[in-house]
Amino acid sequence: MQMMTPLSESELQSLYAWVDDIPLSRSKRNISRDFSDAVLLAEVIKYHFPRMIELHNYSAANSYQQKLYNWSTLHQRVLRKLDIHLHKEEIEGLASGDGGKIERLLRWVQLRCEQRKADNIMRQQERMMPTMQSHEKLPPVYHSPHRDWEVQYLPPSTKIPQPSMLKLPEPRTSQLNRTSNVKQLPVLPMSAPPALEGSSLQSLLDRKDQTITELNDHVANLEMRLGKMEQILKIKELKIQKLTAKLTKFGMTAP
Repeated sequence: MQMMTPLSESELQSLYAWVDDIPLSRSKRNISRDFSDAVLLAEVIKYHFPRMIELHNYSAANSYQQKLYNWSTLHQRVLRKLDIHLHKEEIEGLASGDGGKIERLLRWVQLRCEQRKADNIMRQQERMMPTMQSHEKLPPVYHSPHRDWEVQYLPPSTKIPQPSMLKLPEPRTSQLNRTSNVKQLPVLPMSAPPALEGSSLQSLLDRKDQTITELNDHVANLEMRLGKMEQILKIKELKIQKLTAKLTKFGMTAP
């Protein structure tokens, strides 16, 4: 990947402010020289991606050979994961502290950090959306008078038994009853449940109305949350478009 064009003065100031917000192990006096051993850049990446890098692999160095080793290790193990590929001449220039090279590389790293954070936010939102939709698709079960009009929710694959499908088990005659003279007790027919009185029926209807109101409130709340999620998605899409435009401006392509 070819190094990007030199940064403008405003871009440099924005980049320096971004680096200043990161707690580093040593102060920055000359950024090209201070970053020449790759240690501070490793700390910058560690700050944004703690699991991506292990700082003990990079030791402060004064010798040119040790600096080259640090840059080669950082390039192989970390920068390539961020889709940043450096040529040998670029690594040698960074180790030598050539002016302007570390700024362009830091700008690359900054763009990759912002892009990855935006991708992580999008993935989190995508994981949340199916959960909200699954709650909206749960079908209510018929109201049972024996449960005081309680509304239950079952998975979509659950079959709800209808009253006509319910059959009482036939009485079983044991071998002992068939061979003995003991008279069997008659099977009494199932009697219908007593009719509900006016006050009880009104109470059940009131509870049903209350349940319907609560369900309507719940649906309205879900619709409001869904609207907010759609707004967030639009905002994130705009940010991604801006980042993609920046990548294109600096001669880079989105991964």
